[in-house]
Amino acid sequence: METSLFGTIVACINIILAIGIISLVSYVVFLLIKTCRIYIRNKKNN
Repeated sequence: METSLFGTIVACINIILAIGIISLVSYVVFLLIKTCRIYIRNKKNN
Protein backbone atom coordinates (compact mmCIF):
# COMPACT_ATOMS: atom_id res chain seq x y z
CA MET A 1 0.00 0.00 0.00
CA GLU A 2 2.79 2.41 0.95
CA THR A 3 4.83 1.75 -2.21
CA SER A 4 1.89 2.21 -4.60
CA LEU A 5 0.99 5.54 -2.93
CA PHE A 6 4.63 6.68 -3.16
CA GLY A 7 4.74 5.59 -6.81
CA THR A 8 1.59 7.59 -7.57
CA ILE A 9 3.06 10.70 -5.87
CA VAL A 10 6.32 10.32 -7.83
CA ALA A 11 4.37 9.87 -11.09
CA CYS A 12 2.33 13.01 -10.37
CA ILE A 13 5.50 15.01 -9.58
CA ASN A 14 7.11 13.76 -12.82
CA ILE A 15 4.03 14.77 -14.86
CA ILE A 16 3.96 18.24 -13.22
CA LEU A 17 7.71 18.68 -13.86
CA ALA A 18 7.33 17.53 -17.49
CA ILE A 19 4.44 19.96 -18.10
CA GLY A 20 6.40 22.75 -16.41
CA ILE A 21 9.53 22.10 -18.49
CA ILE A 22 7.53 21.86 -21.75
CA SER A 23 5.64 25.10 -21.03
CA LEU A 24 8.90 26.85 -20.05
CA VAL A 25 10.67 25.71 -23.24
CA SER A 26 7.71 26.72 -25.44
CA TYR A 27 7.61 30.14 -23.69
CA VAL A 28 11.35 30.66 -24.30
CA VAL A 29 10.93 29.64 -27.97
CA PHE A 30 7.98 32.07 -28.27
CA LEU A 31 10.10 34.90 -26.81
CA LEU A 32 13.00 34.08 -29.16
CA ILE A 33 10.69 34.12 -32.22
CA LYS A 34 9.13 37.41 -31.05
CA THR A 35 12.57 38.97 -30.52
CA CYS A 36 13.80 37.73 -33.93
CA ARG A 37 10.73 39.16 -35.69
CA ILE A 38 11.25 42.57 -34.04
CA TYR A 39 14.97 42.44 -34.93
CA ILE A 40 14.25 41.53 -38.59
CA ARG A 41 11.59 44.28 -38.83
CA ASN A 42 14.03 46.87 -37.42
CA LYS A 43 16.77 45.68 -39.80
CA LYS A 44 14.43 46.01 -42.82
CA ASN A 45 13.39 49.54 -41.82
CA ASN A 46 16.98 50.78 -41.42
